[in-house]
Formats: sequence, structure tokens, C-alpha cells
Amino acid sequence: MKRIVFPASLLLSLAGCSSKETPAPALQLPAITQSGQNTAGCKVDGQVWVPVGGGLFAPKPMSVSLQRSVTGLQLSVLLDRDPLTDDGQSNPRTQIKLYVPNVTAPATIALDQYADPRRTTSNPAYAAFIYTAPTPDQQLFTGPNSTGQLIITRLDTVARVVAGSFQFRAQEPAGPATVNITEGRFDLTY
Repeated sequence: MKRIVFPASLLLSLAGCSSKETPAPALQLPAITQSGQNTAGCKVDGQVWVPVGGGLFAPKPMSVSLQRSVTGLQLSVLLDRDPLTDDGQSNPRTQIKLYVPNVTAPATIALDQYADPRRTTSNPAYAAFIYTAPTPDQQLFTGPNSTGQLIITRLDTVARVVAGSFQFRAQEPAGPATVNITEGRFDLTY
């Protein structure tokens, strides 16, 4: 019995002797791909931002809707970040939404027109950055004074893959808040 206890206690004491804890790896943007890797990310005001799910009953961190319309395909990409920080404090939940009312092939789309997401039809292409806490949501949109660009590099309805890049500046419709989104990329299956 003494032979078993001694090695086990030695292992436990050695495990507690670490002089430095391993730091958490730095958050990095995913590689730019076009093969359905189900990755996405960008920089929000210079800080890396990647979609993260918040738990068992939270929404999926990345979703794509591609629906047929009279003029082509209506594309909606929703990226959701509901993280916990390293110190266990909850960060505000944020979302990025990219919407294109009519896309039929890879294209470069200007995000420079006023959009109202409360309208279910007749919206132009737009991007939004949404803070979901505190309530009510704080929504910032692209428009004539806050522009951007979405580049769809792959739109494959057979393999069900949509990929591309984006950058935009969004502004609160009735307030001074702004956000700058750079180096955006997504590679998603639907």
C-alpha cells in the first residue's frame, strides 16, 4: 500500500510546483478559405472578433440563409459572439449581420444605402453590428454616411458553400455611436 501512495503523492506535489501558468492563446482570425470550413471572423475597432457560441441553448454562432427570390438569391449571414473572458466575466453579446437581397454569382457589393431591417422586403444590401446587452439592442448600420463592401468569392449552390470577405463602418441611426469592421472573412456551409 505504501508503494502506491508515495508515487501518487509525489505526482500531486510536482503538479503544484509550476512557477508559471500557461497563458491563454491569443485570439486570431481564421485563415481565408473557400471550401466550407465553417469559419468566420473580423476585427472590430482593431480587436480580433470571432463568432463564439454561448452554451447549450444559445443560438449557433454562425448561420447562413440563402433563399430564392424572384430576381435571384437572397443572402443573409449572421455571426454571433456570446463569450466569456479569461477571468470569467461576461462580455456583451454582439452580432454581425450581412444581407444581400439579390445575388446570383460571386460579386462585389457596395454597402452604402440606407436600410431598415424592420422591413422584410425592399431593403438594399447592408451590414449591421448589434450589441444585444444591455437591452434594448444597440444596432449600428451601414448607409450613405457609413459605407462598406462585401465581396462574395464563392457562391456554390451545389456544394452549399458561401465564402467571402467584408469591411464596413456602421453607425447608430439616431445616435453618435460608430464601429469599424475590418479584415472580415467567412467560409460557411448552409
